[in-house]
Amino acid sequence: MTEDFDDGDLRARSAALRAEWRDEEEEWTRAAFEHWEHGHTLVDIARDCMHRGDTVTFTTPHVVIRGVIDAVGLDTVLVVDDDRVTDVHLVESGAIVLRVVRRARAGGTRGSAASSTFRARLLEHESMPMVELGTFTLPDTLRGELRVGADHVRVRSHDAAESFVPTSSVAWVRVSRL
Repeated sequence: MTEDFDDGDLRARSAALRAEWRDEEEEWTRAAFEHWEHGHTLVDIARDCMHRGDTVTFTTPHVVIRGVIDAVGLDTVLVVDDDRVTDVHLVESGAIVLRVVRRARAGGTRGSAASSTFRARLLEHESMPMVELGTFTLPDTLRGELRVGADHVRVRSHDAAESFVPTSSVAWVRVSRL
């Protein structure tokens, strides 16, 4: 009875079934990755960069902010360079580009305990004597004392000139060097 059994044929059929199974698994994996990418947000990408410790740039129409991401909120990213900390506003209508300029080989962080929204970060900056504020529309940086309204911020410069900016137009804010 064992003489009629063709072991080579069984091995060939098993190999063909394994290859078919591998192809189906790869197709499902590709489909799952595509689905994941389609649901990924800019905040998710920023959080991934933070976890890895990547060096990134945020390019607005007038300023490039370079550093490592220290915290990510719902619509804000805290970027740290050598001696400055900048809060970047990730607003859907904002003209901003996130670029990874150097992938980290080690390091990264879970993130600091920074506030979860850009407005909350703006409110924290109200206690500072001088901030710098960049917009998506103006090439000039506004410097002065910050006050946060319901839908805008006011920057009062040292000469008492006041500028009012819709919160959605604020690209970034940081404590100014005096």
